[in-house]
Amino acid sequence: MKNKLILKSAVFSVFIYILVLASCVGGGGGGGGASLPDSQYSTHNPGGWGGNGGSGGTDGSGSGGVNTTGGTPLVVDHYVYNGATYTGAQIQDLIAAIQNDTSRQNTSFTVQFYVAGESTPREARVTKGNTRVTKFEHQYKATCTNTQTSTTFTKTFYKDNGLDLSAETTTPNMAWLCAQNGQRYGSLITGFQNDITLSTVFNAPDCEISLTQPVGASGPGPYQITDLNGEFGFTIAYTNGNPLPDGTTYVWKANGNSLSSNTEDCSASTGAAGITESRNSGTRIGTNASTATAITITCDVTIPGEPTVQFTKQISVFKRVTLPTDFALELTDKPTTAGNSTPYVIWNSTDTFRFSVNGITFANLPEDIEFHWYVNDTEVTGGTESYIDLTYSQMGTVSTSSTALEVKYKLDHNDKTNSLPQEKSIGTAVKKVSIPAMKINVTEYPSLPINANGAYHVNANDSSTQWFTFQTVLDNNSDTLPGSLTYDWILNDTSVGSPVTSNERVFELYLVRGSNSAPTSNETKKAKCRVRLSGSDICDYVDTPEKEFKFTPPKSSSELNSYVSISLNPDNAFQVNTYNYYYVNESNWNTGLTIGQLDTSSLPAGYAFQWRYDYVNMTGTINFHKTGSDPTFSISPKEFYGNVAFPAPPDSLGNCTGNINYKITAPGYEPLNDSVSLGMSGDNTGIP
Repeated sequence: MKNKLILKSAVFSVFIYILVLASCVGGGGGGGGASLPDSQYSTHNPGGWGGNGGSGGTDGSGSGGVNTTGGTPLVVDHYVYNGATYTGAQIQDLIAAIQNDTSRQNTSFTVQFYVAGESTPREARVTKGNTRVTKFEHQYKATCTNTQTSTTFTKTFYKDNGLDLSAETTTPNMAWLCAQNGQRYGSLITGFQNDITLSTVFNAPDCEISLTQPVGASGPGPYQITDLNGEFGFTIAYTNGNPLPDGTTYVWKANGNSLSSNTEDCSASTGAAGITESRNSGTRIGTNASTATAITITCDVTIPGEPTVQFTKQISVFKRVTLPTDFALELTDKPTTAGNSTPYVIWNSTDTFRFSVNGITFANLPEDIEFHWYVNDTEVTGGTESYIDLTYSQMGTVSTSSTALEVKYKLDHNDKTNSLPQEKSIGTAVKKVSIPAMKINVTEYPSLPINANGAYHVNANDSSTQWFTFQTVLDNNSDTLPGSLTYDWILNDTSVGSPVTSNERVFELYLVRGSNSAPTSNETKKAKCRVRLSGSDICDYVDTPEKEFKFTPPKSSSELNSYVSISLNPDNAFQVNTYNYYYVNESNWNTGLTIGQLDTSSLPAGYAFQWRYDYVNMTGTINFHKTGSDPTFSISPKEFYGNVAFPAPPDSLGNCTGNINYKITAPGYEPLNDSVSLGMSGDNTGIP
């Protein structure tokens, strides 16, 4: 008997495993599901009741065998019947006891059983005929969570009766999700043979948005409209036509823009959907059926007790193009040099004449507008939709006499209706100017010596201080010139840059050489001015005749040396001792010693002197100096010693040395830089 029980337990465990895999496979939905037939119980549980095996008698008499239908995937710990306890493995003994109990015939009743791990009994439902148990149903448990109310409860059920959740299914679209198989079920769930776990989920209501009031052509669209404010009507309902439950709320939007309606019906215009004819903002409306613009209508539906669900409907609309006809062209801007009446004058190729379109609100024109500009029926580029700046090169052949121009503007679109395209034109006349012959006048010359060949003697200093001043004039010396001329000054065929004065016709150039050094050999320079209209290639430039200038190197500075000598004033005030020092005493302490050129009549024209005396004491420190710019330079012993009191320092002999530096410049000469060294002494030794 013990071995038989062990075998029965093993078979029961395998049966439990198989049925666990098969759990939660019952039928779903509100319509319930059918129980497994007895033949399937035998197939899934060939060992008999509860997987316990046994003789498996089928005569139904209760003697010599038991009914073989039944079984459960639950792990049953024990059963209690008439005060007796039967283990889960003793299910056949329990069935046999029930069948042999003559007090229960042709009836249904319950038997308590305990699932392993549970302390609360469940009730197995038994159906018995005269002697035979025809059905033994284990009671199952469903753990249910209502996610709307965040509550959890349990319900018991039998497989064939199913689980009735109609009292807990409080809203029309509520469903129950089985955690064991991931399926959704209605409020009556049948066919399950095991404990299950359920939670509420919500099916989207079967609704749709309908267009009830189309504008323009009927059908699915696209719809042609004539007014952005024309409205479309929409309604939402169940697909079967039934209205939504009372208390349902609605939030309507068109292309994301909120609409005022809060019922199942709404109206939405193209403008309310954010669609515009403006090319500068918003969503632009299409101009034909193939370019129609979509309007997406959404309705957020909230049925009481259910999550909000959004439904969508899309339509397409377009508005055909009608281009404006009441507009005109006008000459709105021209160069200041063009004059105030036709023919307008063109001075240079960059002069522009602006023609503008008046009478059109371009921001309201549809997308893909086309515009074209023509001059004398030749299309020109560079214009915008509202104006064009015509230049000389866009006007065709313009002569120096009046040239007629017709400027035309064409407005077009690829969706042509009514009287499109639209054209307007305006007539005018222009002419171009030419430059008269010009020449250069030299109004200022450098003050330099000129040799017999007319060449200027130039030294280094002259190169930065002496200049020519040029001025362009007409050949007849008239100063009346066009105000838009520009001048390019050219030296030996090379441009020397822009004018340096406020008057462009006047130009100052240092010696026409552009150099800060003296010539090293004879030079010839040629200067001229190239005159043209500002930025122009309308007419050829005009070159003035060239001016020729000659330059020679400076004379040697040695020629200036003869102009410096030392003289005593008076002669008897100073004597020279044996050391070639001028002897001084108190009587001649303030007597001047003169150096330089006393007779200036022989000096070159434009000469200049610069003198500087540096007093050097016995330690070599320069502590006094005297400067001068006259042809002669006079200095007394007192100044030579640094304006000190007699007797002169630094010792009793009063010896002192000093350098008198000088520089002589003259036009046409190299500068002379030299010095005179003097010594003075208070010692009369060696004086005759």
